[in-house]
Amino acid sequence: MLSVLIFLFINFVAMSLSIFLYEKIKNVSMGASEITLKNLFWVIPLPIIGLALFHVLQIDLLSLFMVAVYVLTMMLFIRAFLPLNRGAMIEALCFVVALSLVALTYVFKSFFYNDFLTLILSSTVATILAMSMGFKTSMIMLGLLSVYDFVAVYSGFMPSVIPKTLELAIAPIFVVPVEGGLSILGAGDVVFSCFILIEFWKNKGKRPALVAFLALMTAIGLTLLGVLYGLNVAPVIPSIFLASLIAWFIEKTWLTKKMDKNKKI
Repeated sequence: MLSVLIFLFINFVAMSLSIFLYEKIKNVSMGASEITLKNLFWVIPLPIIGLALFHVLQIDLLSLFMVAVYVLTMMLFIRAFLPLNRGAMIEALCFVVALSLVALTYVFKSFFYNDFLTLILSSTVATILAMSMGFKTSMIMLGLLSVYDFVAVYSGFMPSVIPKTLELAIAPIFVVPVEGGLSILGAGDVVFSCFILIEFWKNKGKRPALVAFLALMTAIGLTLLGVLYGLNVAPVIPSIFLASLIAWFIEKTWLTKKMDKNKKI
C-alpha cells in the first residue's frame, strides 16, 4: 500500500511541476510547429521504435543514450528558471549543472535519486510535448498509445524490458523497494498523465483541469491498487485515457452548461 501512495505522490508532484513549468515557458517559442492530426502519423511510432531499440541494443549504448536524454531534459528544466536573455556562459553553466546531477547517479546508485531525476524528466517532457499539440490531437494520440500500452503489457513485451532497464545506472522508471521485491511505475505513465492535464489546463481552463486532475489521480490509484491486490502487471495509459474521456465529458456537459447559465444570469 505504501508503494501506491508514493506513486500517487510522485504523480501529484509531477503534475504540479508540469503546470508550473508550462506557466513559466508558455510564451517562449520552442522552435517547433504544432503537431496536428495531419502529421500525427509520424509521432505515434516514436515510443514504439524507442522501445524496440531499447530491447535489442547493447546495454552500454543504452546507458549512454539515457545519460544524453537526462542531461538534455535537465538543461531544459534549469533554463526554464533563468531570464530569457541568456549568454553562452549561462548555457554552459546549465550544461555543467545538468551533467553533474546526472553523473551523481553513478555515485549514489539509489532508486530514490533515480526517481528524483525521472520526476524532472517526466515533467519537462510532458510540458514540451503539450506545448506542441492541440487538445483533440492529444486525445487521439493518447487513445492510440493506450492500445499500444495494453498490447505491450499483456503480450509480455513490456515486462520483459524491465530487467534490462534495472541494469541501467539511470533509467526512465520510478522504483519503490517493497517487501519481497520492487514496485515499478514507468516514466511514460507519469509523462502522459502530466501531458493531458496540461492540455486541459491550456485549452479548457482551470476548473476542467481540476476535474481532469481528480479523474487522473483516481484512475491511476485504482490501477495501482489492482496491481497490488491481484494483477501482476497492468497498463496505466488506458486508465489515463479513460479518465481523460470522463473529464472531457464532464467539461462538455456539466461545466460548459454551468458557465453558460452563469453568463445569462
